[in-house]
Amino acid sequence: MKNYHDARDDGEPDTESLLSSKSASSDKERKGSSGALVGTESGPDAGASGFPPSIKYIVGNEFCERFCYYGMRAVLILYMTCPMALSESTAIMINHGFIAMCYLTPLMGGALSDGYLGKYNTIFYLSIVYACGSTVLAYSSSDATPRDAIKLPGLLIGLLLIAVGTGGIKPCVSSFGGDQFRGANKAVQIQTFFAVFYFAINAGSVLSILITPLLRDYGCPSCGGADCSFALAFGLPALLMIVSIAILTLGRRRVGYHEVPPSHEPVFSRLFKVRFAEGTPPTAAPSDRKEASVRRARSHSHSRRAYDEVPDTPPPR
Repeated sequence: MKNYHDARDDGEPDTESLLSSKSASSDKERKGSSGALVGTESGPDAGASGFPPSIKYIVGNEFCERFCYYGMRAVLILYMTCPMALSESTAIMINHGFIAMCYLTPLMGGALSDGYLGKYNTIFYLSIVYACGSTVLAYSSSDATPRDAIKLPGLLIGLLLIAVGTGGIKPCVSSFGGDQFRGANKAVQIQTFFAVFYFAINAGSVLSILITPLLRDYGCPSCGGADCSFALAFGLPALLMIVSIAILTLGRRRVGYHEVPPSHEPVFSRLFKVRFAEGTPPTAAPSDRKEASVRRARSHSHSRRAYDEVPDTPPPR
C-alpha cells in the first residue's frame, strides 16, 4: 500500500503544492486589481536610498504648486485694494469666498479621483485648470489690459479656476505619493516621505511669501498702479504652476508611477452602502440557511427524544 510520501514521489499533486499554487495565483490577481505601473516598462523600482524614484517628482510638483498658491495670495488683497480700487470690505469678501471655495472643491477632487479618473489624471487635468486660472489672473493684472473691461472679470474667473484646481488636487497628491511605496519597509518609508512632503509644502509657502511681494516695485505710495508690477507678482506663481505640470508629466515618462485604478463607482453610493451595512446583520447564503435549519431540526428532535425517555416521577406521598 502506498503511503503519503510514496504518493508525492509518484508525481501526484500533494496538498502543499496545491495550496502554494493557489496562493500564488491569488497574489497575482490581487496585484493586478490593486494597481498598475504606468510609465516606463521597468516601473518605479526602489533606488539606492530605498525610495521609489517617482517620489522626487511628486515632491517637486507639490513644492511648485504651494509656491503658486501662497505667492498669489501674498499680494491678492493689495492688488484688489490698490490698483483695482475696490473697497476693503469688497476685497475681504472676495478673498474669503475664494478661500471657502478652495476648501469646498476637495470633495469634488476626491470623488473624481476615487470613482472615475484616478489620482494621476485628476492631478494632471485639474493642474491645467489651475495654471489657466493663474495665467488669466496674471494677464488681467497687467497694465496692457483695459481696467474696466478685463480686470474685474479676469480676477473673478481666475480665482474661480484656481480654487477648482488647488482644491481638486488637494486630496490626491499626498495619497498618490503614498501609493508608490511597496515592500517590507513600507511603513517606515511612508513616514519619511510625509516628512519630506510637508517640508516641501512649507518651503514653497515661505519662499513664495518672501519673494512674490519683492517682485512688485516699492514705488507705489499713491496706489496709482503705474509703478506696481502685479503682473510679474502673479506671473511667477503662474509659471511655477506650469513647471509643476511639466515635473509631474516628466516623472511619468521617465520612471513611471504606481497608479491605483479608480473603482468606477460613485463615491456617495459607496458611502451609503457602508452606512447602511453597519446596522444590518450579515445575510447568510441559501446553502448556509438550509444547513442551519437542518441542524436546528436535528437538535429539536434530539431534545424531544430525550424528554420522552425521562421516566415519570411518582407523586410525593
